Amino acid sequence: MSCCRWWTKRRGAGARRHEHLEIWGINLVEGERLIEVPASLAAHAVAIGTSVSAAKAPPPA
Repeated sequence: MSCCRWWTKRRGAGARRHEHLEIWGINLVEGERLIEVPASLAAHAVAIGTSVSAAKAPPPA
């Protein structure tokens, strides 16, 4: 998928997300903050998983 097509899809996803927030009666700013919470937790989980994997890896030969 080309970069431009990916960006267009992302912009469309963001617009749909904003529409859903409005339908659910959630302020746009509050909704974006709510979305940041699981994203931050997922990033933290990946970082922890990576550090644990690196700690368990055998030393380079």
